[in-house]
Amino acid sequence: MPFLCRHQPLKAIFLVGSALYVILAVPVWAITNALPSWRPRRSWSFKRALTIKLLRTGVRILYQVGIPESPPLDSFKKEPNRVVWVEPAAPDLIVGEIRELAEKNGVKPVKVGGYWGGPVGSDGVAGQPASPEERVVYHFHGGAHVCV
Repeated sequence: MPFLCRHQPLKAIFLVGSALYVILAVPVWAITNALPSWRPRRSWSFKRALTIKLLRTGVRILYQVGIPESPPLDSFKKEPNRVVWVEPAAPDLIVGEIRELAEKNGVKPVKVGGYWGGPVGSDGVAGQPASPEERVVYHFHGGAHVCV
């Protein structure tokens, strides 16, 4: 079951136990991967076999405690000029099947934040209006990638 240890104090206990497990397991993994015939694939190097084992264990640990949440965009102090807010679409622009599904599921347009990747304006603020001959690429990330 995913995210079994998401809340404290169970999360802290699980992470400490996991850290101890990894510390004790690495020497065992080193011995069990010493010979190429003992590795998951004979063609893998010793380093690759250990790295894969560590990565798989790390993903399993993350899957039990949850992926750390990203901080809200308002909290970025390092480069606040790179954060750009996009106003929600007007309700009359959402039509047809999308509108029906949104109403059924209680989905409403909201203001979202993003990061400006291009140069900033002369005043140091990102998100300057494009000139008539200029094009802007607006990329929407598809969502979170939890586990593979």
